[in-house]
Amino acid sequence: MDIYAERLFGELQKMPLDARLFRPSSGVERYADSRFVMRYLRYLDYPRQVRQYCATDVDVEDVVHVLDHGYAHLLGSVQSNARSSSLSSGPKTCITVHDLIPILAWRGRFGREHVGRRPRLALHSARYLSSATKLFAVSSNTANDLHAEFDIPMNRIEVVPSPLDTGFVRSSELEISEFRKNNDISSEYFWILVSGNEFYKNHSVIVSTFNKLKSEGLPVKILKTGMKSVPVSSPLSTLDAQNVKCVSVDSTQLSTLYSSVDCLLFP
Repeated sequence: MDIYAERLFGELQKMPLDARLFRPSSGVERYADSRFVMRYLRYLDYPRQVRQYCATDVDVEDVVHVLDHGYAHLLGSVQSNARSSSLSSGPKTCITVHDLIPILAWRGRFGREHVGRRPRLALHSARYLSSATKLFAVSSNTANDLHAEFDIPMNRIEVVPSPLDTGFVRSSELEISEFRKNNDISSEYFWILVSGNEFYKNHSVIVSTFNKLKSEGLPVKILKTGMKSVPVSSPLSTLDAQNVKCVSVDSTQLSTLYSSVDCLLFP
């Protein structure tokens, strides 16, 4: 989301308009691993900061764009400031919606095993979606979900797919060779790259696919990115440890990581 915000803001700065990027921050973010702290920041402290920002910046009333649907509730802070001001109308508002996965899971879209508890906070944020002037969906699928789940007219939803970073190109053979050597990615095997740990990454399908390939005698191995080890709760943990290798890289190495494997499996 930080990358999305910075890139979008960078492009807006090239245009003949006054674009400002406001990012709430707090000293307690160092404890953001705590669910309680993250909820306090997202639903109490950040809205307070937005209200304060709007109250002190009289030029914020043109267009307000919330860049992550998980923070759609921040529109409440913007709208409350507009109501308390002397202006007859508030700003035009828009929100980028990336997906509705917690809500769809609760609705049973991904099977009964992922229904879980009612996502009260996600639903709290989502109820502000219908009050936005415009919604930007990153895919047609998300646009259809918005329409189906919240009865938002399709003419208020614009599909704007996320573009590929222009710097995300295949690395040189030398870079690939060095990366594979440093991470012990042997050329004796066909390497399949998988990522994430969330249930919707569908690692169960990855495991069944991998087992099928192994049963056919193919020399395949999985390269898992994102963590230094496979969580016990992951379906990947059912595979023999010698078949799954974990590697953690920063954003500058991502293109080389993708270039160094034979296949990306992303169901």
